[in-house]
Amino acid sequence: MTDKTYNGWANYETWLTNLHFENLEFDDYIEEGVFDSLNRDDVKHWIADWIEGYVIEIVFYPFDECSSSNTFLVDVINSFLDEVNWDDIADHYIDDVWEKVKERTENA
Repeated sequence: MTDKTYNGWANYETWLTNLHFENLEFDDYIEEGVFDSLNRDDVKHWIADWIEGYVIEIVFYPFDECSSSNTFLVDVINSFLDEVNWDDIADHYIDDVWEKVKERTENA
């Protein structure tokens, strides 16, 4: 079995995606209390799902704006995004987010 890790990330696709979409902010969600009733693992999965949706929306936006799309390019992008480990990216955020969630709920 070949080691596919890349620069400390699950794989190249995960590393590259995080590189281009790093420094995401979840403070508004924290302040709105979105995470108040969730445990740490649920918050992490929420973050992973949110990042995946956000990246997909940004990546495919140009295809929504044009009348015809290049299906080959769409297939290549989908293949790339299928390899991204969204949980690995969420791991990058969870400690900071969870600490802020705990502070919010303790001070509420």
